[in-house]
Amino acid sequence: MSDEKIIDFKNLQEKIKDSDLDKFEKYIYNMYDEVVSGKVSMFEFSSKIADYMKENNISEEKFVNMQKKLMQRYGLDPDTMEEEMERINKTVTGERVFKGSEEAIGLDAIKTGRKINFYERHKDDIKEKKILEYTLKTDKNDVKILLERNQITLISEQKIDLSDQEINLLIADYRETTNEKIKILICEASNSYFYY
Repeated sequence: MSDEKIIDFKNLQEKIKDSDLDKFEKYIYNMYDEVVSGKVSMFEFSSKIADYMKENNISEEKFVNMQKKLMQRYGLDPDTMEEEMERINKTVTGERVFKGSEEAIGLDAIKTGRKINFYERHKDDIKEKKILEYTLKTDKNDVKILLERNQITLISEQKIDLSDQEINLLIADYRETTNEKIKILICEASNSYFYY
């Protein structure tokens, strides 16, 4: 038996049909509309894309290839996309249109795939929450304050002076909005670093 007669099912499964691409394109545009309108957050978007991949038996490699084909359908070369975006941003606006190509949906297929993979892998442990952030700079403190339902988190790189009247007024005002006991977390003398 010669090798020519052996069917490679993996290649057949990874092959992208026009109907698959049409369906994917429609789904992405519907999701994009929901993100833009605020109905779906970026976390939910990533989770829904991961569900779409699972439901349609799409591997990460096929997903990346589908994104590239979709870009090609609109006349974009995915291999030179980042370079082209830099050129357009500099000539049209003089500044970046996007914060980074990884934040633009579909512009960097590999990074988008990694984001989806991350959210899929940790979806049971990650919870999306709405948290209010307040920055307080006084003579006594430089504090970032996170307000989340019945919890307040005070974060500072220095020791927090709790005798600061501004902090106490903010806590009291916020307590009035919750009508329940609030937990105060203090994260003082905190450190931060950049990870590349």
